[in-house]
Amino acid sequence: MKLVPNINRKKAQGMTEYIIIVILVAIALIAIVRIFGGEINKQFKSGSDEIKNLN
Repeated sequence: MKLVPNINRKKAQGMTEYIIIVILVAIALIAIVRIFGGEINKQFKSGSDEIKNLN
């Protein structure tokens, strides 16, 4: 049975760690949007209404 060379294992480990970090960042962003999404939407709507009232 051939063992995977050490260099390939290190590359695979690095890629795995990168993927985990990307997934954690995505989860954090989703949580932030869910928590603050309503408030952000209100702010955009308020700004949009003010722009409409300028005319």
